[in-house]
Amino acid sequence: MGVVAPPSAAPLLRFDNVSVRFTGARDVLSQTSLAVNVGEFVSLLGPSGCGKSTLLNMTAGTLRPREGSIYFDGKAVTSVNRGVGYVTQEDTMLPWLTLAANVGLPLKMRRVPKDEIRERVMALLNSFGLGPAAGLYPSQLSGGMKKRGLFARALIYKPRLLLMDEPFAALDAQMRTQLQSEFRRVVIETGTAVLFVTHDIEEAALVSDRVIVLGGTPGRVIDEIDINLGAHRDAEALRFDENFRNVCRTLQQSLMRARGDIK
Repeated sequence: MGVVAPPSAAPLLRFDNVSVRFTGARDVLSQTSLAVNVGEFVSLLGPSGCGKSTLLNMTAGTLRPREGSIYFDGKAVTSVNRGVGYVTQEDTMLPWLTLAANVGLPLKMRRVPKDEIRERVMALLNSFGLGPAAGLYPSQLSGGMKKRGLFARALIYKPRLLLMDEPFAALDAQMRTQLQSEFRRVVIETGTAVLFVTHDIEEAALVSDRVIVLGGTPGRVIDEIDINLGAHRDAEALRFDENFRNVCRTLQQSLMRARGDIK
């Protein structure tokens, strides 16, 4: 099947009435429509099993819907989507390569000239405060440094959209808070859009421009909530902000509806 133009002008990513079924007679996701705009940070929030990771995999082109259409950058997604990056909570650093070599690996595989690789790698490492660690190996890096390195590697080839499946889940609370603000700053600077999966209400409020709440059986969009907390956010300061607490309460109520706790 070839690339098919969408019926009308589209945002960077659009799902139109998508349904997915793995086995049995019931869909995992049913009649799901959503969109992500250029440069927008969108989080998917919802209970386990509602289809959040499934949406990421369909965006990446590794999973096809049973019905409905997915458009990325104005074209139908019919195979592996090379316009996206993907980050999970797993450590996928190659232990025999330095930090700089790990980050530059996607460019090396694309046969980018060495001088350009070096320049782009150092610029991105410096953005994450990792410039002095460029020559270190993964065994010499802290957990937070490794995570920053993985983010840098996902951003190095300038994807239009970064898919993130609970990337901070394995970190301690202090490191998680620090990286949430730091990562949001870097993606704003690079203009990268993000589709971010989380179970954490505060995390969704801290990092997102908009939160899409999923729930039900089969999964579907329950709510879409704009997060109006400003572009640049200090996670520590926001925890004492009344607007932030109001946003968290709104997300909590929506998540309760998604779980079926309230109507």
